[in-house]
Amino acid sequence: MERRTGREGRQGVANVERGGPGGAVGAGAAARLGAVRAVLWLVAVVLAVRQVAVVVRTPRSERLTDLETWVGADGVLHVAGSLYDSTRFTGTPFGGLVLKPLTRAAEQALGWGWTFGTLLLVVALGLVAARALPQPVTRRTALLAAPVAVTLLMLSLPVRNTLHLGQTSIIPVLLVLAGCFAVRGERASGVFIGVAAAFQPTVLLFVSLLWFTGRRRAAVSTGVTFAGATVLAWAAMPHDSYAYWVHHLAGVGLGGRADDLANQS
Repeated sequence: MERRTGREGRQGVANVERGGPGGAVGAGAAARLGAVRAVLWLVAVVLAVRQVAVVVRTPRSERLTDLETWVGADGVLHVAGSLYDSTRFTGTPFGGLVLKPLTRAAEQALGWGWTFGTLLLVVALGLVAARALPQPVTRRTALLAAPVAVTLLMLSLPVRNTLHLGQTSIIPVLLVLAGCFAVRGERASGVFIGVAAAFQPTVLLFVSLLWFTGRRRAAVSTGVTFAGATVLAWAAMPHDSYAYWVHHLAGVGLGGRADDLANQS
């Protein structure tokens, strides 16, 4: 009895000796990691505030020009005829079908509301991208990836242009990333990518990627979803759909010239 008690006592002392310094080192590393993560998120917040300030300080006639062209008082979504009577609207008929009911809300949200909504989409994009890192990754990398991704997005020219011009181009990008990395199930993944393709047909390039990487159900689901959304828009807006898909050959000739500075990316 005494021998077993002595043995247990020695084991307890050994555990304390091992756990004490190790626990202190672990706690210190966790604290440093938390501090670094907080600093990175602070940098991302500062960059986001800076982008909002840039948009707000820009003269009203020069900011959110793409959004104003679509949903403003004289925007193409207010016109009684075809969306493509002018070449200013470059979206698909499905995009016009989705945006039209939101015209009044979008007008009221011009400025602060639209800008903050876009910032939330950027943060969501960064979180999805961080979650999509190839496994395995260390705990430190997993914790720091999200603020680093959001910071890099805030510094990127496409995101800054989206915030400044009031574009919706980040929506299909987010849908594609979510479909590829965040959504469970190949069919649901294809639905997300198919909806993105309905907004931006070039996203159909992902069908070949999905097919040749073995995700054939996702590829088929993408095509079916895109076709369904396009048929829905064609049924609701036949004249506009004919103008976009046939007359303009899937949008060719809409918007600015191909050799404009804004199109050289």
